[in-house]
Amino acid sequence: MCSYLDAPLDREIEPLLAFLPRLSAEGVVAVLRWDGGEKTDSRGFVMPWPVYDAVVKEFFEAAGQEC
Repeated sequence: MCSYLDAPLDREIEPLLAFLPRLSAEGVVAVLRWDGGEKTDSRGFVMPWPVYDAVVKEFFEAAGQEC
């Protein structure tokens, strides 16, 4: 089992580095828009959240893999 204190291995970093060209490509916008931010009937508030581009979601999924 690994810890967040362990240094990542090259084999763990390589798949993430492969996203760089896609994430930095011209025209790619990480956050497409913000949703939420409405008041509710019970005087509450729904906090806004970002809606991400598909490549950002893929990166998050890859970055969240177990080591």
